[in-house]
Amino acid sequence: MMQQEAAKKLSQAPKTAFQEPPLKFRAARYTAIVKEVFDITPTYPETYVIRFTFENLPQVFDYQPGQFISVFAEKDGKSISRPYSVASPPESKEHMELAIKVVEGGFMSNYLHRVAPGTKLRVIGPLGRFILLEPPERDIMFVATGTGVAPFVAMLGHIFSMNYDVELHLVFGVRY
Repeated sequence: MMQQEAAKKLSQAPKTAFQEPPLKFRAARYTAIVKEVFDITPTYPETYVIRFTFENLPQVFDYQPGQFISVFAEKDGKSISRPYSVASPPESKEHMELAIKVVEGGFMSNYLHRVAPGTKLRVIGPLGRFILLEPPERDIMFVATGTGVAPFVAMLGHIFSMNYDVELHLVFGVRY
């Protein structure tokens, strides 16, 4: 009897408080070509933007604002990857941008900070389910710190280009 009740509870899907947005695009492997890297905060915490296009693509691949890509590099003969949220809105087709904070002792953030224009990077994307439910049904408040603001920057740009009639607020906290 107890097993039947437990099985019945497991078979009933829990109700969520919100509707999860559908993913429109599947991840694939790409070769990104670095166009430029520039600092946006030159002092601690050092933060920069890396801008790139894609090899064999006429424009930036399609993604939903809030998604991320994984960037690969070689370290000590091994391939490592790190996820980075896309900071540019999907309507920006001439390049893709990532906003990255330099992590003291961190391999990838330091490597990408010093990478030369023209460098080719292996990436996989788009990835992630942290995306907008569209069209937004109510006003929106984003809360972020540091480079955690990147997906919201992409979302804000997308909302502006879609002319959604919502009020937007961004609360951005910093330590220093």
